[in-house]
Amino acid sequence: MTPRARRSFTEKFKREAVRLKQTIGRTISQVAEGIGIGLSTLTRWKRKIKSAIVQKSHWEHRGDFRRNATTRPILSNFLDKIY
Repeated sequence: MTPRARRSFTEKFKREAVRLKQTIGRTISQVAEGIGIGLSTLTRWKRKIKSAIVQKSHWEHRGDFRRNATTRPILSNFLDKIY
């Protein structure tokens, strides 16, 4: 018996699969079965994408805070010391 080749998916495919789940109103297991992947795979992709969005948002807010802090020298000096 020959081993099955491991499938690989592009980031675009992963994002589209997660978006599909969010827009068509079906369960995650129905979407996973419909596109031919495992439930745990789609769940992992969803978690990873959500985490990336939250992390990106965090860094954007942190950047806004630092930019606003530069107008206040005391706060700016404090931020320079801790970062």
